[in-house]
Amino acid sequence: MSALEGIRQYRVYSLIFGTVILQVILFSIATFSGPQSFSSNSISLSLPTTTHSADPVQANDQQHTFQEAPAIIQDTSLPAEVPTNEIEAGEVVGQSEVEETAAMEQLALQLQEETSPEQALLEEQPNTAETFYTVRSGDTLTSIWTNNGGTYIKALEAAKSFEHASVKLSTIRAGERLKIITDGSEITFFEKNLPQGKRITLRLTPEGTYTHEIFTPTISTLKKTATGAISNSLAESAAIHEIPYAVVDEFVDLFSGRVEFNRDLQRGDSFQVVYEERINDEGTLLDPGPIQVASLMNEGELLVAVRHVGSDGEARYYDESGESIGNYFLRYPVRFSRISSVFSKSRFHPILKRRKAHNGVDFAAPTGTPVRTVADGVIITAGYNRASGNMVKIRHTKKYSTAYLHLSRISKGLRKGARVKRGEVIGAVGSTGYSTGPHLHYSLYENGRYVDPMKTKLPKMPDHITPIPKDVLQATLAQVRGSHEQAQMAYEANLAKHKA
Repeated sequence: MSALEGIRQYRVYSLIFGTVILQVILFSIATFSGPQSFSSNSISLSLPTTTHSADPVQANDQQHTFQEAPAIIQDTSLPAEVPTNEIEAGEVVGQSEVEETAAMEQLALQLQEETSPEQALLEEQPNTAETFYTVRSGDTLTSIWTNNGGTYIKALEAAKSFEHASVKLSTIRAGERLKIITDGSEITFFEKNLPQGKRITLRLTPEGTYTHEIFTPTISTLKKTATGAISNSLAESAAIHEIPYAVVDEFVDLFSGRVEFNRDLQRGDSFQVVYEERINDEGTLLDPGPIQVASLMNEGELLVAVRHVGSDGEARYYDESGESIGNYFLRYPVRFSRISSVFSKSRFHPILKRRKAHNGVDFAAPTGTPVRTVADGVIITAGYNRASGNMVKIRHTKKYSTAYLHLSRISKGLRKGARVKRGEVIGAVGSTGYSTGPHLHYSLYENGRYVDPMKTKLPKMPDHITPIPKDVLQATLAQVRGSHEQAQMAYEANLAKHKA
């Protein structure tokens, strides 16, 4: 063996031995450092393959291409021919620290763009905290602010922002959830839902005031029709058909001038209601839209309420004869309540401890439940009376008046001589005066004499409303009659099936 061949073999064996030693060292480091330090995606052990060139400058400038080395070298025999040029040492291929830092900065920038303003606020300020507060009975904006990390001064600034947004503080109601973000010393973000899927947000500015923003969602409407027969009660049948409470309440108002629901409905009576289901762009179900058509078959008599927008742009309801419904007296001054004491000429008074005429109807409801006037009118009395507590009395016509007793509060602006509209909130249920618990005592007067509000045929206010077009009314009535016939046939078939 010549000296030159010996040198060549020495170089080859040295290179192979060095490669194996380097693999062992890297494997040891990866084992102790964990998979995060050296991953197969970021590090590759390779041998350079040189490219021959006659021009030494071109050869030095040419970039090496790397081929992945095998994990275990199986053949260590001497190659048949070894190139005469020098074989340079291998190098570890991976991301440089500069490249890695740039990639991390790019990823952080992308995440920041996808982050909501509220989330960005939480990330920018380490002391920032987000909470959801459920409003309790008796809470005010000031108490909400001071109980959730804010100050009294900033609560006043928040109230100003509400005023600038034309949002009343009375819209903050017990039971609703508020989103609040604080920075450790003050409330920096506040969010509250508004009717019809809207929401208002307040943000603290560097100047110490709050800016407001009202978000209005895109609302989609879908016409919903529910038809059924009454087996026990309207409320139970409506629940079976998943009709919203607000729709049921409006349904009762439309017919309360002609039907006393606790007394007049019979098993087998049928109903139909067509209303708007409303959904915002986030998929949240909103309060339903107005009833389009409502009908009730009561002991063989078909009662109908059809919504129609007149030439003046006003929406009104018309009955099966084409007469306006909106001018009827409302039967119930309180929604979603129950009658706790009926009209009676002789009832044992729980406080006076003697029998006395009960010249009205008591509606049991939680304190704070809104009380509404049953018809348009003028305030006769609005104030406090020892026995009646906070009370409001309204004259509707020369013949009819109503009174509302034991209120917890009377709405602002109500005074003698003030005008009110049908359905307007005039106060809230309470227990003032001679009362043993929260309820509304409601009285109806006819020519100055007490009459039973639940049994009296409610009066109709005079008006001069243009009637609904006859073709619209007749088309609606034809469709409604067909629906009721099908509902009653289904009810009778179901009844016969159960009897069998």
